[in-house]
Amino acid sequence: MEDVSARFANLLDKTETLMVKYAKLREEAARLRQEVGNLQEDKAKRDARIKELDEKVTVLKTAKEIGTDEEDRSAIRQKVNEYIREIDKCIAMLNA
Repeated sequence: MEDVSARFANLLDKTETLMVKYAKLREEAARLRQEVGNLQEDKAKRDARIKELDEKVTVLKTAKEIGTDEEDRSAIRQKVNEYIREIDKCIAMLNA
């Protein structure tokens, strides 16, 4: 009878240990879920910043193409008109 009693006590100890471990694991899982959420938010902010910087690079490249030197005014006008036509096409596509 003592053997059964000892086994039962051992089983209760193991159950209690498992419950404590389970509670700790639940807390850690909640913390990790929060950390994942924070990291996803940071990633979204970084992606937006990258997109913004890419747009700036495009603008700078365009400005460099046009040039700051004493280029022909007609070449600059032609490039500007080309961009305006492209913008008009985009607006037309958006309105369609």
